[in-house]
Amino acid sequence: ALLTPAARWNMASAAASEPAAASSAGPDAPKETLFAEIQDKLRDECHRIAGEVLGDKEYVADEVPELSGDISERCLARARELCPTYKVVVNVSLLQRTGSGLHTCSACFWDRELDACCSVRWESSSMYCIIAIFGISV
Repeated sequence: ALLTPAARWNMASAAASEPAAASSAGPDAPKETLFAEIQDKLRDECHRIAGEVLGDKEYVADEVPELSGDISERCLARARELCPTYKVVVNVSLLQRTGSGLHTCSACFWDRELDACCSVRWESSSMYCIIAIFGISV
């Protein structure tokens, strides 16, 4: 059955307001790493990755899909290593540096206690790289 957007919203709102299920792991089980706990390390890692991939390259529009894909895959792999129990979404934007401004914004409807996001800005003389990483508990 197809659900209207309002019905999906009501279902998501109801699910978000329910208390989290108790963990079935025993007292000796390792503590689950929360995405919020690794944000600073992940920011540093993704900034380093962008620098390694882009280096001193000049902005060339035809190379953007390959470069952004490489950065995205490497950041995703690192996020999975740091927080393996989370679903991770990585969005990479490469923009030519032309002197014009850019404003970005995102909004997420999720569990504020478990889910989180972070962003990284890397720049060179010819381009900007903006990386957004979203960690969603599963």
